[in-house]
Amino acid sequence: MKRIVRSLLVVMVVCFSALAGAAEKLPHIVILATGGTIAGSAAANTQTTGYKAGALGVDTLINAVPELKTLATISGEQVANIGSENMTSDVLLTLSHRVNALLARDDVNGVVITHGTDTLDESPYFL
Repeated sequence: MKRIVRSLLVVMVVCFSALAGAAEKLPHIVILATGGTIAGSAAANTQTTGYKAGALGVDTLINAVPELKTLATISGEQVANIGSENMTSDVLLTLSHRVNALLARDDVNGVVITHGTDTLDESPYFL
């Protein structure tokens, strides 16, 4: 699971870093976490029973990939910490307001949203 988290976060930040161009300053990427699969945890990496979605906070995800600091200035916010099957309209509205507020700022170059597989297509469609 750690390997998957690391890979996903690095890919997302690399994409935003490429968009920032050749600027001297690293791009500022804000990770908005909602819980779900990427923040799930179990007693062992191979365990499929006793798995709990949304168990890890955004700071844990960011700290799991120290290489991110070489690609971008990363900050994170915990919008929710739920299993994606529990995503509600209220959480999506909160998420959309936060995304819009962040992207309106001059000091934010991009936003990454982490969540579970159940909302992988629904969140982008809604936003």
